[in-house]
Order: sequence, then structure tokens, then C-alpha cells
Amino acid sequence: MEIHFLKLIKRGLLIAAFIIFFNLNEQNIVLADSSSLVFDRGLPTANLNLNADGDPTNDINRSNDSLFSRVSDNIIGDDFTIGSPGETWIIDKIQVWSHLGGDPIVGTPNSLGDEFINLKLYGGKASDLLTERLGGNFTSGDVLDNPNIILKRVKYNNGQDFYQTYGSMWLPLYEIDFQNLNWQVEGGVKYHFGVNGIGRIGEDGGHWSWVSHASNKDLSGFRQDGADDFIRVWADATAPVEIINTYTIGISEKPFDINVRIWAHKFQKADQRCRTISNRLFSKEFCFPIIKKPVIIRPKELDSEKITNMGAIKNTNLHTGSLYINKVSD
Repeated sequence: MEIHFLKLIKRGLLIAAFIIFFNLNEQNIVLADSSSLVFDRGLPTANLNLNADGDPTNDINRSNDSLFSRVSDNIIGDDFTIGSPGETWIIDKIQVWSHLGGDPIVGTPNSLGDEFINLKLYGGKASDLLTERLGGNFTSGDVLDNPNIILKRVKYNNGQDFYQTYGSMWLPLYEIDFQNLNWQVEGGVKYHFGVNGIGRIGEDGGHWSWVSHASNKDLSGFRQDGADDFIRVWADATAPVEIINTYTIGISEKPFDINVRIWAHKFQKADQRCRTISNRLFSKEFCFPIIKKPVIIRPKELDSEKITNMGAIKNTNLHTGSLYINKVSD
């Protein structure tokens, strides 16, 4: 009896040693790169800018627009669903688009870093509040202190490298990649996301507002996964969501969705550390999930009472590119 008891203790210590060993060696495990594009609501490919129908004074037939708010804490975003019920997915990268602001008095900045202090991606289940998924501070030009946020200037498929405002300004177009997210989501479940940057104060005392590129699904000429004519807006990162149709509330001549692309891979054993422990009495496989930590993730503590008492978004603060600048006075 005593010998059997000692064997049980020895077996328990062996299992504990395996667990500790794999936890200590987590950083040495390399995952296969199996990420693929699973959600595509990318940039429109047709009816771009003001001359979409040959009439430079008419914007009703253009597909592309941009959305911003007069309040710097407001966050603009949208929703998405990937996979099928019962599956688990790991989101690796989210890609969105923006453009520089323009001011005919001060002049157009040379980079997004000239306009903004920081840049953040938020996300969560559509039924939940937002959580910060990735963030960084601008250091110089279009470079942030988080290497997992990549900015670059891009072109539409027709070769135009600018977004044309309704006031006939041509503003450089940007693609933003939030990568190495390691965001675990459930297949077949709706999630939402938002992007925002805190604007710098300009020479005239106004602040820059983050712009989210959007398009109308019927005019885009390209695959528009999950487009439903609604966007999502939050007063700030701790506030409940408001779901808005920009056409219905009268701030645009047609509805829009935020353009976004998502790369992910299905959660499989490659995302786990597994080892088999066996002896003459039994054989058992033990698996532990690998949790990678992206750089500078700062989820905020949520105050439920504060959230309950939050006021509604003021629709007068939300604007589309029909205003010729995205820089507003405080």
C-alpha cells in the first residue's frame, strides 16, 4: 500500500513538472503561418471620388466616403462575423484605411503622425463593450512605437493615390495594418471593432479627427463581406455602442459601411502545447493553449455604473467627407 501511494505521488510530481516546463518554455514554440483572408470588405474598385459619373459637381454616384466625429474620444467602427458556429478562430491581422486631413489655411500635414498623438484598435463581441486590442504612439512621421501597427500610403485600383473631398481637395490615402493580434473569436458570432487616434492641436486651435474610410456596398464594384448599410459609434472606449445608418440620420446621401479586411486561422492543435505522459498504468495527452501577448495592449477597467449613465452620441458630431476638412475647432 505504501509503495503504491509513493508511486501516485511520484506520478503527480511528474505531471506538475511537465506543466511547469511547458509554461517556462512557451516562448520557444513556433507556430505555422496558416493565416488567410477570411473577411473582405476592402476598398471599392468602382465609382471613385467626385467624377464617378462624369459630373464633378455630383457626388450621389460615388462609392467612397470617409467618416469622422467632432469629438476626439468618439470611436467609429463596424461589425463582422467569421467562421461557422462551433469553431474557434484566431484573428491575426485587421486592415483598415484612412486619409490625411486638409486645411486650406494651415496646409495639409505630411504624415498621420503630424495629425495624431496615438492610434488604437478596439474590439469585442457585438453584445459587449469595447476592449483595446492594440495601440501605439506616433514617434515620427508615419511610425509608431508599436511595430505591430504598420502604416503605408496606397492607391485605389484606378491608380489614384488620394481621397478626393467634396470640397475638391486631394488627400493622401493610407492603409493601416494591425497585426499579430492573437484575438480569439467564436465562429458564427458577430463581433465589432473601432479605430481611433487622439488628434493634435493645430495652429488655429482646432484638433484633428481620425477618419475611417467607408463605401456604399451597391456602388463599390467589389466584394463587400457583411455590408449592411450600418456603422457603429461609441462616445468613448467605455461607452455602449450606437448603430447608425448615416443616410437615415441625414448626414449622407447614401448609407456606408467601414472598409475592413481580416486575416485569421482556425484554432487547432498548432495553437496548443501538447505532450503525452505515459507509463505502464496509463497514457494521457495534456494540452495547454498558447497565449501570445501583442505589444502594448492596455485594456481599460470598465466602470459599470459609469457605462449605465453614459449619454447618447450626439449625431451632430458625426460627419462624412461632405465636409471638406476633418479638422474642427474645440
